[in-house]
Amino acid sequence: MTVLVQRSSMFDAAFYERKVALREKFIDTFAKKAADPTTAPAHRASLLYNRFRLHLELVILRYTRGESVAAVQAEWPGALAAFTDYRRAPQAEPFDFLLFDNYILGLWLVSLAILVRVNDETWAQLVTQLDNEGRDAVVERLIATRQKGRKQTSTVMYPNPYRELLAAMDNKDAATSHLQAFLKEYYSNMSRAYWHDSDKQNKDPAFFGYWAFELAAIVKALNIDDTSFHDHLYYPKDLV
Repeated sequence: MTVLVQRSSMFDAAFYERKVALREKFIDTFAKKAADPTTAPAHRASLLYNRFRLHLELVILRYTRGESVAAVQAEWPGALAAFTDYRRAPQAEPFDFLLFDNYILGLWLVSLAILVRVNDETWAQLVTQLDNEGRDAVVERLIATRQKGRKQTSTVMYPNPYRELLAAMDNKDAATSHLQAFLKEYYSNMSRAYWHDSDKQNKDPAFFGYWAFELAAIVKALNIDDTSFHDHLYYPKDLV
């Protein structure tokens, strides 16, 4: 039996085990409902979006509960497949970065793809489905670490707090201080994200982890020294 060493002490092992099982159950339920030919197209698109979001959360939850990096790597393609299914669904809403939660989910996808080292074919599929090309400097700079010639922009759609990440990528000599500044205000600056304060829900917390994957992806892609923040509460060091 594999012994899990939790990477977050927010809850006990039983909580994380139950949350993994619940997400697996709902992912399967949503997939079956979406495949039902009697399901209305708009409802099918909604089901597929929720299935995608739950699958990405499952990737993160496996990391949070202490599963191996290999287990996280193995789960990630399922999240991309669910995202692709949603994007191809008739009547699916555009995956627009103007919605902050969409931006967060898209940034997680890119960051985790870098962290788990997806192959070139998988990377190309992700970038194609992500769309939103040339809109946000942080996303584009991350994509450019693996894809030369990607259209760049100086616009940071959400400067608070993401301008610190762009500054870190633009000035490697000062990168550490910018990344420290990002981490210092990371959680408070995410107050508008759908997952913020999820650990404080009284009846059934939807918590799956509070991790700055985007920062970790920059550290990994640009080989930045992370000694000064290696043990920070929100830094997913095991993926780096």
